[in-house]
Order: sequence, then C-alpha cells, then structure tokens
Amino acid sequence: VHHPNAVQFFGACSKREPYILVTELMNGGSLADAFQGLQAFPFRRAIQIALDAARGLAYLHNRRPSPIIHRDLKPGNLMFTGSPYQSRHEIIFKTGVCKLADFGLSKTLPVNRHADFGYLDSKYRMTGETGSYRYMAPEVFRHEPYNSSVDVYSYSMILYQLVEGSHPFAGMDPISAAKNAAMADLRPSFVQLSGTIPAYKREARELIENCWRPNPELRPAFESIVVTLESILAKVPATNRSSSASGGGCCSIA
Repeated sequence: VHHPNAVQFFGACSKREPYILVTELMNGGSLADAFQGLQAFPFRRAIQIALDAARGLAYLHNRRPSPIIHRDLKPGNLMFTGSPYQSRHEIIFKTGVCKLADFGLSKTLPVNRHADFGYLDSKYRMTGETGSYRYMAPEVFRHEPYNSSVDVYSYSMILYQLVEGSHPFAGMDPISAAKNAAMADLRPSFVQLSGTIPAYKREARELIENCWRPNPELRPAFESIVVTLESILAKVPATNRSSSASGGGCCSIA
C-alpha cells in the first residue's frame, strides 16, 4: 500500500533467521503506547489523529484494483512518525502523523461495480473470529458474514478512547466486552462527551454512535467519516488544551 497515512513497507528478509520486515521509521511509537501515559489528548489533537486514521482507511477501502479490509484495528496498530529533531511527546501530542500499521490480518476484496452497498461487494463476506476482542465488531464475534464495515466499528472504539481518555468497556475484560457488544448491543458510556458540551463535541459523539451501529449496513463509509471529521476540526478552537494528572487515573479532556 502507498498512502501518507499507511506505514510504508520497504522489504523483508525471509530466507534465514532472524526474519525481518523493513518499514519506514515510526519514531513516535504506537497509540497504545501513548495511552499508557498520564496525559490525555486535547480534543483537537484527538480529532487530528482520528482524521489521519480515517484517511488511511478510506484509501484502503477504496483501493484499486482490490480494496483492503484491515480487520485488526486497535491502538497498537496506529503508529506515529515525525521529525527526528522532535521529542516523542511532541510527535504524539502536537505535530506527528498517525499511520495504519500491521496488515497481517488484512484481506483484499474484489469490487462489484453493480453493488448497491458502498464501495465493496456486499455479497462477498467472510466469517471467523478475527481481530482484537475489545475493538471487535459484533458480527465478527458472532461468526456472521461481514464486510468492510467491521473496520468502521473498530474505528469507533478507537475514536471513543481518543476523546474519552479511557478504554471502551473499561472494567471489563476484552472477551466480556466483545460478548456484551455482540449479544446485548451494549456500547461504552460517554463522560467527556455528555452533558452541556460544544456543538462540535456533540457532532463527534454522533459520529461515534453512527460508526458503532448494530446494523453494519447503516455505518458510514470512511470517505464520509473524513468529511465529518474535517468539518469538526474546523470548528475546534486552536487553543484547546488538556490538563495533566498524576497517579493512576487519566486526566480530563478540555
């Protein structure tokens, strides 16, 4: 794949150990690494990261000649890169670019130009419990046929974590989280995006709720998600800040 928001593969050594994949340097580490820290993302920065990821996924889902479903979207598979003269903190929280990584579970799909449903053939489905449980689409957990909308569901959980500052289904183990989402239509509760909030935060909440809809056919395509996020970002004040916190909890998001 070749896109500004996908980690570029350069080559591999596969004939003798140690086996090696050579990619561009992602010197900011992963989003999962960033979530381990005590600083939460300012809302504006969270939307920037989400927009980077959405652009990469829009490329994958519309790739020609064969679209690609990632199938394992999670914070550990979103990486940051930036200038070698910047600190890791600056790359993650200020100016770094977020890119999709780890295509080990990805699938390429044929295109049906006559299909009514979006950019992929809705009749070409796969089954199997593939991916990471906390971010797994309900239809995957239930071993039902599925298509590219599973990436949209997983993406909604990452966007939730970016803006809320906590894991989706915090307090549940990953398998229980996936089971409750799949069998009881349970979704994570909002804290930062609840109560009296600016209009652009309400739009972000609506986007998340649209992306994790139980009916896969009603989830938006990533091209639409990109447009929505660009609109939200344009409304967020540039001076939006986050406060720091100490101890085991996560700080609040401005």
